[in-house]
Amino acid sequence: MKDFLTIILGTDAASYTLARNVYDTYGQKSVVCGSGILIPFYHSCIAEMRIDENFSKDPDVFVRVLNQVHADYKDQYRKFMILVQGEYYLRILYDNIHRLSFESVLPYPKKELVQKYGIKSNFYERMKEIGVPVPQTYRLTRDNYRSLPLEGELFMKADNFIYFNTFEIEGKKKGYYLKNRTEALDNLEKIFASDFDGDMVVQPYIHGGDGTEYTINGYRSSDDQISVSLARALLMDKRPMWVGNYLVLCDSGRTELIELAIKIIRSLGYYGFFNFDMKVDAKTDKAYVFELNFRLGRSSYCARLAGINLLEVAISDLIYDRPITQKADKAFNWIVVGQEASAELLLPELKEIFLQEVRLANTGNSIIYDKDCNLRRSLRIKNYIKKMEKEYLNQPN
Repeated sequence: MKDFLTIILGTDAASYTLARNVYDTYGQKSVVCGSGILIPFYHSCIAEMRIDENFSKDPDVFVRVLNQVHADYKDQYRKFMILVQGEYYLRILYDNIHRLSFESVLPYPKKELVQKYGIKSNFYERMKEIGVPVPQTYRLTRDNYRSLPLEGELFMKADNFIYFNTFEIEGKKKGYYLKNRTEALDNLEKIFASDFDGDMVVQPYIHGGDGTEYTINGYRSSDDQISVSLARALLMDKRPMWVGNYLVLCDSGRTELIELAIKIIRSLGYYGFFNFDMKVDAKTDKAYVFELNFRLGRSSYCARLAGINLLEVAISDLIYDRPITQKADKAFNWIVVGQEASAELLLPELKEIFLQEVRLANTGNSIIYDKDCNLRRSLRIKNYIKKMEKEYLNQPN
C-alpha cells in the first residue's frame, strides 16, 4: 500500500501548479476534481480528472465525487491529502468535511481562523493590534457610503469578493483605482444600485505601480518551522476583473517583508500554507500588508523556481511526521506568457532586471511542463499563450 494520494480541487493554472509539483516530486498522478477541464489540464498526462459540471456549486455532488475517489483508492493508499487552489474551494471543503467518508489531511489553517480573517476588515483590525502596517480602511455599506470621509486618490474592493462577484454590477471590477472622492461615490452608487448587500472597503491609494508589489508563499509546520519564498511583481494585470493579478515575478532581497509575514503567522496561531500580498509605497518606501490568503498563491510556482518546494515541506510534515524547512535562494523570473512578450510588456527599468542573465537562465511558466508534452496539449497551450500575449499588450497602462 502506498503512503498517500493527493486530491486537487479545481482545474485552473493554480491547480495545475499543484499537480505539476506532485508529479515532479513524487511521480504521482493527482486526482483532480472540478466542474470542467480548463486549459492547463487539456489532455494532460500528469493527473486523473474527475469532472462533474455541478462539482463547485452543489455540495451533494462535491461530497459524492470526493467520496468516490476515496472508495476507488482506499485499498491502495493509506492517507489522502486534499489541496485547493483558492478560498472558494477551501470554504466548500470546510463546510462539508463532516460528510466525507474518510479522514483527509489538510495543509491549511483551522476553519475558524479562515472564517474570521477571510473578512478583510477583521484581518486589518488584527494587524493594527499587533503593529503591522495596513492601509487606513473604511468599511462602507448601502446605508453609509455617502459619508465617505476620504479625499484624494483611493483604492476600493469588496470586503468579500467571492460574494461580490455573484452579483451583476455595472462596471464591476476586482479592485477600483479612484482618482478622487467623487469618482468613488459614482462607483459606489452603481454597486449599491444592484442587489449587492455586502460591504465595500475603501483605502487611501498606496503610491506605486509595477515593481512595488510583492507576494510571499510559505508553510508553517507543526513544530513551528517556517519555509518562505518572496517575489517582486514586475508586472501586474490591469484588466478590470483581473486587476492586481501577477503577470511577471522575480526574486527579491527585501527580507524585512519575510520577517513581517512570519510575525503575522505566529501572532495568528496559524499553521499550514499561506500567501501574502504586500506593497511598498513608492514615495515613502513603507511596506503595507494588503491581504492574507489561506493557501498557496496562484503564482506559487515561483517558489519552486526560487529553490523551495513547499508541497514537499507540507507532505514531510503531515504525511511522514518529519517537519523540515527549506530556504529560497535562487534568482528567477516567473511568467504567464512567453519570455519575449513578457520583456516587451515591462517598463524599461524593470525590463533591465528581468533580462539579467542569472534570471533568464531560470525563467519558468507553470503551465509549460516538459513532462506533460502531449502534442494536442502543447498546441492548445501555445495558442492560448499567443492569445493572452495579444490581450496583455492591448490592456490599459
